[in-house]
Amino acid sequence: MATLNNPLTGNGKSTSKGNIPSADVDLVMVATEVAAKWAIKPEIVLVWITVVEFAAKTGQLKTVFESRTLVGSERPQITEQLKTLDRKINKHLRYVKNYIEEKFKDAALSYYPSFGIVYQSKSYILPKDRNSRSEALNLMVNALTENNLDEKEFGTDFWTAIRTEYNLLIGRAVTNDGQVAIKVGSMAALKKEIRLTLNCLINAIKANYPVSYKAELRDWGFQREKY
Repeated sequence: MATLNNPLTGNGKSTSKGNIPSADVDLVMVATEVAAKWAIKPEIVLVWITVVEFAAKTGQLKTVFESRTLVGSERPQITEQLKTLDRKINKHLRYVKNYIEEKFKDAALSYYPSFGIVYQSKSYILPKDRNSRSEALNLMVNALTENNLDEKEFGTDFWTAIRTEYNLLIGRAVTNDGQVAIKVGSMAALKKEIRLTLNCLINAIKANYPVSYKAELRDWGFQREKY
């Protein structure tokens, strides 16, 4: 005899566990197919949730999943733009060091901190941590102006443009990560409810079709080879 899932925990033998995919994209697909099939199979009844309620939750999950995917797809682009800007910053920092050394001679190192330059990884650089680097860029712009280095080729205007772009990208990254986190949180509750319903439906199908339940499950959209 087939072992049924516990509808409250979702635990059970591998047959039912395998019928419910773990990947979000597959879960959305299966839930959507099951909701459509349930709508034309009124003989399958669950006391605690209706087909209309399940279809609504499935629709919500699909919307949140697609929105999360869209938002998340921008993150790699932002990350790559930040890496490109980091390389530009690292490349042009040597010019600022030269300006400082030309102006302050032997005392040059003592002025580095006021320009946001720190000793890290056995060299003088702008901090690698992105938030610290953002603060260092503010120091850089101010120090170039205060020390009359603003007219240099890679002076105030150059670093102000970099600071503006860098802070814009940092802001976009923070906003993007926050939006993804919110959507992931929204999905968690929906996925839990949908998985619980799917488990209960599997059990109900097995109870109503004790001989042909495997074919019936496939007809409902529980097709493991798809995921």
